[in-house]
Amino acid sequence: MNTGPSGFQNAPVTKGLLALNIGATLLSSITHSRHLLDISSHTDVFRKHQLWRLFTHSMPFRSAAELIFGGILLYQFRLFERQMGSRKYGAFCFVTTALSTTLQLVLSVRGISNVAPGPYAIIFAGLVHFFYEVPVSHSFSVCGLKLSDKVLVYIFALQLMWSSYPSTAWAAGCGLISGALYSTDLLPIKRFQFPRWFTNAVRNFCLPLLQSPQQRLPRPNVPGATAGHRRHSDLQEGQGFRDTLLGPGAGGGYWDQQTMARQMQFAMQQQQIQAQHQATPPAPAPPSEENLQTLESMGFPRLMASEALTRCNNDISAAAEYLLGGGSPP
Repeated sequence: MNTGPSGFQNAPVTKGLLALNIGATLLSSITHSRHLLDISSHTDVFRKHQLWRLFTHSMPFRSAAELIFGGILLYQFRLFERQMGSRKYGAFCFVTTALSTTLQLVLSVRGISNVAPGPYAIIFAGLVHFFYEVPVSHSFSVCGLKLSDKVLVYIFALQLMWSSYPSTAWAAGCGLISGALYSTDLLPIKRFQFPRWFTNAVRNFCLPLLQSPQQRLPRPNVPGATAGHRRHSDLQEGQGFRDTLLGPGAGGGYWDQQTMARQMQFAMQQQQIQAQHQATPPAPAPPSEENLQTLESMGFPRLMASEALTRCNNDISAAAEYLLGGGSPP
């Protein structure tokens, strides 16, 4: 299963989420303040007016094991940000987290308050998207059981779901439901996007902190292809995070159609250049002065001797046969 280039290239939202989750987990563990961040009871939110819990409950994990497996899955799902574009992926994270928070408040009203904090909504909503949208690259069998290359992601998700049962199972269930609602579009939430002024503000203030260096493609060695390749590389770097942040609808996204079309056009141009380079024969070496003098001593004019040596690749024997044969190739 290919997730694109390694690291956080074209995935600033994922990079920011991981940094926020790791920092919140460590800080809440050091200060012993995790109980002030989660939604332990709906009365804390509505009667005590602790509204910050609606935003902070999805930041810290409760244990190191949850942080490890959850971080791996968040990093794996960065491919969705590259596919959707950062603007659309950010909206996906916001909508699924809001749906999951609503479901957790409903559970709290029903007397189920032991729901694990952390970005379970994003992870398990991403798992639903992973199930429907990511194709199987290859399959294999283990003891007669047919598996695919996607099985490792499911194993990590199951481990995270049951790591602190039942609290993590409740959180994972809310995330799965929110992911299913988003993917099936039962509610008109799939078209939601942040307003342009908000994305512009995030791009101006947060993007410089989250930006990863662009990877340059290697320079080809084919003569005549370097200039075109440089233009293509500069075009990719010129888009950079602007295209990723705005999403496919605004010319962004790692795998959007315009980028793929440019890459295919560039590949076809390189193939044409290579074909022309291979089809063009090398220029013949000029006749040596020694061979010219030898043929002249045999009574042939210098111009005819030069033409014969050029045709015969400076082979004096073949050139002599060519001249003696009346100009016919030997």
